[in-house]
Amino acid sequence: MNFKWDSEENRELFVSLKGIIKNDGFFKSAGQAAFFAKRVREGSSHIGPVTCWDNSVEVAEGQYALICEGTVGSGDVNYINNWGRHARRKAWIFLMDDAGVVAMFIGRCTHHVDGSEPNGEKTVRDWVRADDGRAQELAQTWAEERAAKAKILGDKREASTHVGEVGERIVVEGVARLVSVFDNAYGTSYMYLIDGADGNAYKFIGTGIHPREAYTGDKQTFALKAKFTVKKHDEYNGQKQTVVNRPKVEVAEMVA
Repeated sequence: MNFKWDSEENRELFVSLKGIIKNDGFFKSAGQAAFFAKRVREGSSHIGPVTCWDNSVEVAEGQYALICEGTVGSGDVNYINNWGRHARRKAWIFLMDDAGVVAMFIGRCTHHVDGSEPNGEKTVRDWVRADDGRAQELAQTWAEERAAKAKILGDKREASTHVGEVGERIVVEGVARLVSVFDNAYGTSYMYLIDGADGNAYKFIGTGIHPREAYTGDKQTFALKAKFTVKKHDEYNGQKQTVVNRPKVEVAEMVA
């Protein structure tokens, strides 16, 4: 039987969530927990207290639901005569909290000539996390780690100062991160944020100065030593940044 996800994002999210379930329903690291708390949760349309999937799944305070949907069958779902004959909708509803996946439900739909809609009477709970006390302990530990990292980042931002005078040539040494690539009237430009060894923050937008691995690989940070011209002094999210241009790179290599 053929199955087609509604989108590649649905498929990738499903794979990620099933991986968490294989880990007893718990996030695999504080970093993964932080990513879901900051990025994924905000994209959910079902943040508790609320119900979803035709009121068949209760989402409590502090929880949220993620739904991955697709079509079972070989029919063209846009062709109304296929509903109920060759194609049917199927969904996996993941109930989430700060520790990971609380439960997974399988959702079905009622199909008619105009399309389909969730049918809560057919919803089945397929998996539930064991309540062994670890969820609260892990969530608290990860929350404390995030708070500690936020404090370090805040202290780092406060410590950064503006460097040099506008038009002055300076030497910048530190760890650079490729954060954005975009096209403009002059071709392709790259934006880098540089954590200077002197404790100051720098920003450069212009031609590529990164090793090839930083663009094609998973790690987009690299060691950098280069001469720049101070373009202006700026501030972002409370951090003073020295914006630079006209680079002359001496060292640009991946960090082991």
